[in-house]
Amino acid sequence: MSRKLIIFDMDGTMCDSWPGMEYCYNQTFKVYGRENMTEDEFLEGFVGNLTDNLRKMLDLEGQELENAVATFRTFYRERGHALSKPFDGILELVRSLHSEGYAMGVATMIYQPYAVDILKELGIDDCFDAVEGSDKTGEIPKSDMILRCMQATGIGKEDTLMIGDSFKDQKAAENAGVGFIAAAYGYGITVANCEEYGYEYTSRPEGLRKAIDAHWQ
Repeated sequence: MSRKLIIFDMDGTMCDSWPGMEYCYNQTFKVYGRENMTEDEFLEGFVGNLTDNLRKMLDLEGQELENAVATFRTFYRERGHALSKPFDGILELVRSLHSEGYAMGVATMIYQPYAVDILKELGIDDCFDAVEGSDKTGEIPKSDMILRCMQATGIGKEDTLMIGDSFKDQKAAENAGVGFIAAAYGYGITVANCEEYGYEYTSRPEGLRKAIDAHWQ
């Protein structure tokens, strides 16, 4: 049997990162005098990658926007990442899949160096063959990240599986021509969405292994 590649999203799939992300956004808002932002304004601001989100939330462009992104990433590096914790069973699952010979990848909108650091802090960096994250512009499509993981491992589309919690993850997998499992316990796709659109899914992190095995049965 040919070797299989499993690519994980990070936020909302491997890690419960919302507390850290919320902290970084709120601290950045304070720097730019927007600490009075309502919850609705905050949630409506999530339109894309970090740069797009801050552009809309803070109404910035050009160098000011670049500075805001850098400010956010400073807060993330200094404290935000430490507020993010892996979902129950994820570390054990990653180690098990690695030990069984699966190729492993990460495709995340987290800034590339921070994604690598998070995996090191979790003690699972040695389990991954490829880690693809955002660059400073935040404009690398996740479908390109998936393709880079495939290129790094030499594994084709039919043997590659993307696991993510958002519709953007699903669309990236579709654009890359690979399989997809929805992490319906994350921040985006719900169980109802999965049943409506016919996605393979799990409603809890502990169910990922069963979903992975079922995908390749």
